[in-house]
Amino acid sequence: STLTFLKELQKNKIRKIKLKQWILLALRVLIILFAVMAFARPALQSIQIGGTTSAAKTTAIFILDDTFSMSVVDQKGSYFNQAKEIIKQVLSQLQEGDEVGLILVSNTKAESKLTSNLSEFIKNVDQLDLSFVSADLNSSITKASQIISESKNFNKEIYVLSDFQKNKITTENLNNDLSELLNEGIRLYSFDLSDKDVFNLSVDELKINNQIFEKDKPVSFSITISNNSKQDVSNAVVSLFINDERAAQKSFDVTAGQSTIVEIEAIPKTNGFIDVVAEIETDEIEQDNKRFASLFVPEKISVGLFAENQIDLTYVDLALQTAGQDKYQIERKSLNQLTSQQLNKYQTIIISANTIISGIEQVKNFVQNGGGVILFPSSNQDAARLNQLYSQLGLRISSSLVGKVNSTDLKIKFDKTDFNHPVFQNIFQNDDKKKYESPELNAYYKLTSSGIQLISLVDGSSFLSEYKIGKGKVFVFNSAPVLSWSDFPIKSIFAPLMNKSVAYLSSKERDENI
Repeated sequence: STLTFLKELQKNKIRKIKLKQWILLALRVLIILFAVMAFARPALQSIQIGGTTSAAKTTAIFILDDTFSMSVVDQKGSYFNQAKEIIKQVLSQLQEGDEVGLILVSNTKAESKLTSNLSEFIKNVDQLDLSFVSADLNSSITKASQIISESKNFNKEIYVLSDFQKNKITTENLNNDLSELLNEGIRLYSFDLSDKDVFNLSVDELKINNQIFEKDKPVSFSITISNNSKQDVSNAVVSLFINDERAAQKSFDVTAGQSTIVEIEAIPKTNGFIDVVAEIETDEIEQDNKRFASLFVPEKISVGLFAENQIDLTYVDLALQTAGQDKYQIERKSLNQLTSQQLNKYQTIIISANTIISGIEQVKNFVQNGGGVILFPSSNQDAARLNQLYSQLGLRISSSLVGKVNSTDLKIKFDKTDFNHPVFQNIFQNDDKKKYESPELNAYYKLTSSGIQLISLVDGSSFLSEYKIGKGKVFVFNSAPVLSWSDFPIKSIFAPLMNKSVAYLSSKERDENI
């Protein structure tokens, strides 16, 4: 009896196992059938609307990722070409009268119109190329939702074809945006074409740190490099090219998913416009391995000297001549000649005056349009007129005379210098040299201003300040550049500071990263 019971128990167990297997098989078949039906877009064959009969139509919008990460190649070809083939396969299932639209991830601002001309649409898809622009998928999905929500067709479908890199998807505000646009009547299909871990480094930014560019003088660059892979990178190399010639290179390390900044210097050997390229070694996505920039090294800087007393700018003139005949094109004029000059022929003008009777508007327009001005007080003492000149130029400065001309009773020195300002770059060979000998001032105007203080005196007032007016810049000194006011013109800092000031004020505003 025990044996009979065991045999019966075994039969029941086998029946249960077979039943479970049949149920599992049925579920698998149903899953396949449902998947096929979903992609076959089941539609009502006829709809009665207002007494008319028409076949249910479909509106399909394709979001095609054409950013450069889609250039990755696997055994099936590039991701981009695979995406185009999938679009054509879906199009082959559409019927006459169905509408289609295309949104490129790289350019969501481009106009996207629905069309029923499927053959022309396929031709346009075949002609598409990858873009060098990087963008996110959020705006593309939002735009597709807006377009398809306005369609009157019964079937509404959105197809997203991408490698779905993390930097292309931002979750912030995405759900809120789509919940208002997508409803149960809109189907969203996604095709993830990425089937492997891609090794990719990218040059994200090439920043030019200098504001003054001179031939045979070093220029500093900051290169931001990101590791978009899942593996750490050690001893990779970034190269810097100037006018297609390798000018510098440096090795770097960067952990997976992180970025690093590489500081590098190079020396331009020519004048004029200079092309700069930062490039890393080749990887699976080559389009983001380079970053471009440009800079301009002037061949000759045009400088105009205007003074109430021509002798006041003698030392300034001599300081500029120390740079050599090829550095500047200098014109020396009296202050009265301001109105007769086309100031836009100069890059920088140097004025020594307490008042400008005629020509003040020309000077203001010159600065507003990007010109540079160095302003010294005249050797003739007149604080009231000097304050009026500052006011006419739009400089919020008030001054009062301190000390006496041709006197040794007062000897005031420099206190602080802003060595981080571009005008002091490359003046000193190293940090130890920054402790330069301060001049002694026996007469100066104590300036109260809101400008950028570059050099201050021990009494807290400004010796040299910078002001920005429109597109241009103004340097204001508080003492006349003559020996009766101070020994500044014969100190070692005088000549390099004059040359750097002219070079800085002559430089134009530019985009740091191009």
